[in-house]
Amino acid sequence: MVKGSAGRRYARAIFDLASQGDSYDQWLRDLKDIRDFLSDQTVALVIQNPEVPFEQKKKLIDAGLPDLDQIGRNFVYVLVEKRRSESMENIVADFESLVNERRGVAVAEVTTAVPLDDKSAQFVAERLSALTGKQITLQQSVDPSIVGGIVAKIGDKLINGSVANRLARMREKLAQA
Repeated sequence: MVKGSAGRRYARAIFDLASQGDSYDQWLRDLKDIRDFLSDQTVALVIQNPEVPFEQKKKLIDAGLPDLDQIGRNFVYVLVEKRRSESMENIVADFESLVNERRGVAVAEVTTAVPLDDKSAQFVAERLSALTGKQITLQQSVDPSIVGGIVAKIGDKLINGSVANRLARMREKLAQA
């Protein structure tokens, strides 16, 4: 499996291709289709089997991804030939991050004690947007252990406004006194 910089290099190369034609959305759809196709168990058994001839793998790719243009098809061939088909999840994530960065969008992983309604989610997105200066896309999760408030992770920044965190800090201050 390709990890780290090698996977990012694939994503960067595709991003550079997409930049030439401003075709980010099309490439993202194609990459997700490729990822879904390659992660199918039956397909993976054939693609990852070194005893299956490459020409047979190409036929499977062509049949399974008929709407893919030739550049996309060649990309899949390279991944399969280099035995890096398992890296698609990382490539998609890295490509999406590059596109979001180009568009000034940040993904915020937001955890709350209860699910947010649409109005609350919009309010949280607006507040985080004001803090970061970027358009925010929320990925929401629920964790009752935070008791209340919100925990937001944007890139490498963590904003912990949970009640559980406040109680822990209060306990520490009382223990020091």
